[in-house]
Amino acid sequence: MRGMLSLLVGVLLLSQIGSTQERQAVVQTSFLRLVVLPEKFEGQTVSVEGFLSLGRERDVLFAHEDDSVHLILSNGVLVDRTEQMGKQMRSLNNKYVRIVGTFRTGGGHVLPFAGTITEIRKCELWSDPAVPVTKRLREMQNSGATAQESNRP
Repeated sequence: MRGMLSLLVGVLLLSQIGSTQERQAVVQTSFLRLVVLPEKFEGQTVSVEGFLSLGRERDVLFAHEDDSVHLILSNGVLVDRTEQMGKQMRSLNNKYVRIVGTFRTGGGHVLPFAGTITEIRKCELWSDPAVPVTKRLREMQNSGATAQESNRP
């Protein structure tokens, strides 16, 4: 268990590596804080993880997969899809992603969205519900243990 935790911390640290300027300009937040306190993040560049649902009429980042399945729109923010996200639709749609972009509140939405993530700098896969990140970490840990055992005299 300790090894898995160390591996997870390592993965998280590696995912945060970037230029000092980019790190200073981007506010890392939880999805819940973004939805509960949208005015706090107005106009800021945020980095947030959530479940991405790319659709014909609108694209939404939800707190959880269940929110997407059950259309709990109050647990979602709109996303202005980029051309690159469109090209990566198969690998991003209905997956947990990390998005870095500018958060805008309001906008006169009829539906209960807290706001929109615009000017997206980055959208990358975080975890696939079919193969969650914790499962991949366990597999990596197990393959490392197997390799260590095979190297013993």
